[in-house]
Amino acid sequence: MHNPIILLDRDGKLLSHILNHTDFHIAVLVCELHQKTLSLVEAYRHRIIHCLDYQNLLQIQHTTYIDYELIKQMKHIQIDVETMLHRVMLNNPLAKDIYYQYLSFFAEVFAKYPISFVLNAEMILATPHHLIPFGLAHLHNIPSYTLEGIMDDMSLVYYNKKTCIPFDTHNKPTSSIKQRCFYHYETHSNKPPHTLKDKIKSLLYNLGGSILIEFIVCLKHMSFKCSFMGIEYNFFSKLYSFIKHKRMHNFYKKYARKPNLDEKFIYFNLHLEPEAAIIGRATLEAQLTLIKMTAQALPKGWKLYVKEHPHQLQFNNDLTNYFLHNIAFFKNITFYKHIMNVPNTTLISLEISSKQLIQKAQAIATFNGTVTLESIQFNKPVILFNATTTAYKFLNHTLHIFSYKDLQNAISRIQDGFPYKLDEQKEFSRIEPYLSNIQNTNFYNNLLTTIMKHTQALKEKL
Repeated sequence: MHNPIILLDRDGKLLSHILNHTDFHIAVLVCELHQKTLSLVEAYRHRIIHCLDYQNLLQIQHTTYIDYELIKQMKHIQIDVETMLHRVMLNNPLAKDIYYQYLSFFAEVFAKYPISFVLNAEMILATPHHLIPFGLAHLHNIPSYTLEGIMDDMSLVYYNKKTCIPFDTHNKPTSSIKQRCFYHYETHSNKPPHTLKDKIKSLLYNLGGSILIEFIVCLKHMSFKCSFMGIEYNFFSKLYSFIKHKRMHNFYKKYARKPNLDEKFIYFNLHLEPEAAIIGRATLEAQLTLIKMTAQALPKGWKLYVKEHPHQLQFNNDLTNYFLHNIAFFKNITFYKHIMNVPNTTLISLEISSKQLIQKAQAIATFNGTVTLESIQFNKPVILFNATTTAYKFLNHTLHIFSYKDLQNAISRIQDGFPYKLDEQKEFSRIEPYLSNIQNTNFYNNLLTTIMKHTQALKEKL
């Protein structure tokens, strides 16, 4: 087998490039088995050993490489994977079993094949398909790489060190910071319906969102047993979760307040949960803990304004519908109540734009959201709680937090006038080498060239 790799590519675009333009063999391919991908797999069966369906968590049944020492070494991975699995089910025995089955499977793959590198064509997710091979690669000192989306572009992360690396040649982004900021996120396709079936579906969607469409489908099939990623669930359990989500939405609207923009405050931009940017990617995942830390570190007379991510309360759509399975496990009314009880802290109404808050804030606090770029326009510092894997860390106005002491020092610098004067173009130029537009015809070639040069440099250091 020549240059065996592990490839995670849900849509099959990178897979197509690798099979058509390189001589890599694929020890394990993780993808969604739609027609285009299936055709590629069939055509290049001699170069693909194992093919895993991303949408079938129960596909792997494998125990022959179970090893207690390995389990101990991978315990941190296990915690993240099991947390992610709670998005799909609240079944602890099954979640643990899925983890061990995948651990055994990938342990055998790494034992049998001289893996050159692990490559993920999207943001790293805390699924067993993602985190386990990445964790094992780190144990075996095998390079692993993942792509990180920054608005319209991608950055490349060397996951072993959790740091961005510059592209060999970067495709200059086609839009400016201003054009990218304060964008509108679409949760539903705006394509006009053509057939009668599409028109009926569109009407139902407008009346009751994805949950109503799923209910109609269940009625049609005379069964309320459904499945997601191969895990069965009852529609009514999901409906109950949706009802709890609506109660959470109503609670937030009732108790969120309009801010006093004339007082000194830090704007804490809540991140969407359960989402990949946190689970399995952040060392400290608890946003409630970070809020309490920040409030504790506030100078006298300062406030902490906490605003929910607008899409957190908009899950009844065809993009984030799957979050509804067990949403209350990740965010709930109690979460907001605890925030409201934190001294000098206020929940902010969704009616107040992020732009207003950024413009008037002394600083912005976030994991690694797009608010980091948006703040440049107003010369505002950003407190980054998860700076390791993002190209945002190269920006001059970011302060990287790895301890409470770091947070205290950051706020002290902000009080002293940090940052002084930002130049938008200069700031953007700092991250340009780490960005490449995936729509560019040379993107995948550039990506693989960068990886090959990087892996070669790593070998030379040994």
